[in-house]
Amino acid sequence: MPERPWNVRDKTCLVTGATSGHGLAVARLLARRGADIVLLGRDPAKCQAVRESIRRETARTPEVLVCDLSSRREIDRTAEQWLALDRPLHLLVDNAGLVTRNRRESPDGVELTMAVNYLACFQLTLRLLPRLARSAPARIVIVASDAQRMASLDPDDLELRRRWWFMGAYAKSKLALLFFQRDLARRLEGTRVTVNA
Repeated sequence: MPERPWNVRDKTCLVTGATSGHGLAVARLLARRGADIVLLGRDPAKCQAVRESIRRETARTPEVLVCDLSSRREIDRTAEQWLALDRPLHLLVDNAGLVTRNRRESPDGVELTMAVNYLACFQLTLRLLPRLARSAPARIVIVASDAQRMASLDPDDLELRRRWWFMGAYAKSKLALLFFQRDLARRLEGTRVTVNA
């Protein structure tokens, strides 16, 4: 028998990359369905504009977390900020991502596409996992891409220092997300926290 749709009404849902694209669409949809939304984005002005737009559309006022997901220190600060609120977390949508035309590095010296698309998701999810477990039943949704089909991971060159191509970097970051999702799903069996990509 198919699983019944998950009711998000009054559930706390954190969406990364919520100021445009998929993240914005997901945040709006969840708010329309009655969820308490937390928008995570790097640009405070864009976050506030989305917050007001959702408030006008749904009469629900999202919270905002401003975080540059290219920085490990920023991710830790944001996770601590959230955990200090002592609020439940029922749904984490790991959506934030980027594509750059030129090879760049994060503030921590990591290739930027891998830092934002994969490592940020990995770090933020693991930091918030105890809160998700405490709020169970809970869900983690990782936004992946069919681009992963063109990728393979070379453990000796994860940051593409030898041969960088923007689509290759993007595809590898999305393949890494799928490996993370599969391993995390296995580890979370029986915890009432599900993870899908």
